[in-house]
Amino acid sequence: MNIKMDFLPVSASNRPGRVLNATYITQHETGNTNAGANAEVHARYIKGADARSRSVSWHYTVDDTQIIQHLPVNEVAWHAGPDGNSQSIGIELCVNSDGNFQQAKENAAWLVQRLMKNLNIPLSRVVTHKHWTGKNCPARLLNEWEDYKRLIQTVQSGPQTGGVQVPAPTPTPSPTTPTPAPAPKPVVNQFIANAQSFLNSRDYPNKASFTPLVVDGIAGPRTREALVRVYQYFAEVNIDGIFGPVSKRAANTLRRNSTHQWWVRLLQSALNTKSARIAVDGAFGPATDAAVRTFQRSAGIAVDGIAGPNTWEKLLRS
Repeated sequence: MNIKMDFLPVSASNRPGRVLNATYITQHETGNTNAGANAEVHARYIKGADARSRSVSWHYTVDDTQIIQHLPVNEVAWHAGPDGNSQSIGIELCVNSDGNFQQAKENAAWLVQRLMKNLNIPLSRVVTHKHWTGKNCPARLLNEWEDYKRLIQTVQSGPQTGGVQVPAPTPTPSPTTPTPAPAPKPVVNQFIANAQSFLNSRDYPNKASFTPLVVDGIAGPRTREALVRVYQYFAEVNIDGIFGPVSKRAANTLRRNSTHQWWVRLLQSALNTKSARIAVDGAFGPATDAAVRTFQRSAGIAVDGIAGPNTWEKLLRS
């Protein structure tokens, strides 16, 4: 049967755009027992303001009649904490009161079986949301988890209705392109490449007025200017690629456990262009704190682990 593809726009703030090499499948339940809270309703929800503000997303929603896919299986979604997000595909199972929950389970089990086969993931790595974060999810399936895993092994078919293909809003090469795109350059430094990938994400080249970067792991002038431009876009000041007094005054001060994840990703990206080797994951934890302190020490400014105006200036002013 077909899976309905209704992908999040590439510009959506809850579509991280990071590569996922999934080695786990994580089963969730929506927790919404309201009548009518089926896969279509959740497909609309994931595109809405609340999902964006909460930075939540997942790969598939399953109900008793259909399966809807929201993200490619090779892209990270935000559904199960940092470890679960970086390693697993997220599946939400609808629990709406007017649905056939047994049929929904069978549809989900069919999907899991299919993903296991396609991605070479063993049944031992089909886990619950609780496995990653301790959250009581999927609440109903936790009480019958071993039965559900047996269902995954034995289910024969998925939903027989639905399956309308909705094209994903991602660009495809034109068939009239006269010459193939050049092969990507080898990556020199993966941490700088991760920074460049972040700068290319979420439509930042358009929002901050720069040409998308070549992801080559080299922190050249274009990468440094893109960092400044995205900073200025975040800070809501004039975007000119030059870090001056106005940009400095607009600095967002970040420290351990800061929750401004996009600012933190920008900070991590800038640090990586200055020899740090940290994940661009939006989490200001011990590794980012240590990288800020190391950079501050090398830049000859106060070493406090706080990325304030002086630290941003040293990072971004060429």
